[in-house]
Amino acid sequence: MLLCNLVLKRDIGISIITYGELLYMTEKSERQAQNLAAVQAFLIGFDLYFIDEETVIFYSQIKACY
Repeated sequence: MLLCNLVLKRDIGISIITYGELLYMTEKSERQAQNLAAVQAFLIGFDLYFIDEETVIFYSQIKACY
């Protein structure tokens, strides 16, 4: 059985931040169209978890450390 078929049967999600970073990387790549298609295919069946204001502040503090 293909891994993508297994993923679709589970309750898996990624944060909106991760989604944004994946899109950002596709925009900066030399193969934008191919990479965007790969990201979209990968994300089928995943839920997106949005963040609240408290999470945004926490994430900003973590990013400031790097």
